[in-house]
Amino acid sequence: MSRDPIPPGGDPGEGVGRPSPADGAGLARRPRAVLFDAGETLLLLDRAAIARACGGAVTLEQLEAALLDTRRAIDALVLPHLDAGRPVGQERAQRGRPVEQLLLERLALPPERARAAIAELVALHDALRLWTVVPADALPTLDALAARGLRLAVVSNSEGRVAEKLDLEGFRGRFELVVDSHHEGVSKPDPEIFRRALARLDLPAEDALYVGDLWSVDALAALRVGMQAVVVDRHGGYTVPCPRIRALAALPGLIDAAPA
Repeated sequence: MSRDPIPPGGDPGEGVGRPSPADGAGLARRPRAVLFDAGETLLLLDRAAIARACGGAVTLEQLEAALLDTRRAIDALVLPHLDAGRPVGQERAQRGRPVEQLLLERLALPPERARAAIAELVALHDALRLWTVVPADALPTLDALAARGLRLAVVSNSEGRVAEKLDLEGFRGRFELVVDSHHEGVSKPDPEIFRRALARLDLPAEDALYVGDLWSVDALAALRVGMQAVVVDRHGGYTVPCPRIRALAALPGLIDAAPA
């Protein structure tokens, strides 16, 4: 398992352990459970693998900028469905294009290189070798939350193997529940997947906090179910109208500061 993104460049969360002062600084109340997204929250894309697939034609800075643009593009695709009250899953909203393809589109590679790159990334994804970078603060943060008596779970849009992947990367035994969209037949931002997770935890929505990296798919969808939400924005620049943190390490303090 990898615990560091491509060198040089450091951990995407390095040097940042505080909530962002922008876009809502705190939680309204202390949750009893914290539910996490998986991709780009607990398991990061392997930036080195993406750079190699692109033939070394992109820098880390270009890649991070493209990832930010990809988040905004996903929001632009998903938000109209949410605003219209249509319970559509992320894949359908993205018109069948996986995140890796949306990312490569924003890197503006030559067509031949782009085709080769997407084929390589899909192969890595299928082999569970693409979302392999565990942020250095992930496991300590989970330990800190568990020590506070908080229940922990995962709700992920995946292909049926997210529990296996979490175990493979060192998260075995950390979560009371892992909900995988493939097995549920419904995916975020459809509220049904959140409702199922809450029902299995026997927990009202107002007692749960959802932590993810996307405004539309993660935070807004959770908020509309009645949960609280926090967005992980490791590099800044992703302006959203809910609390943001620059690292998972900020989460325990954010919860401690919330009213009981």
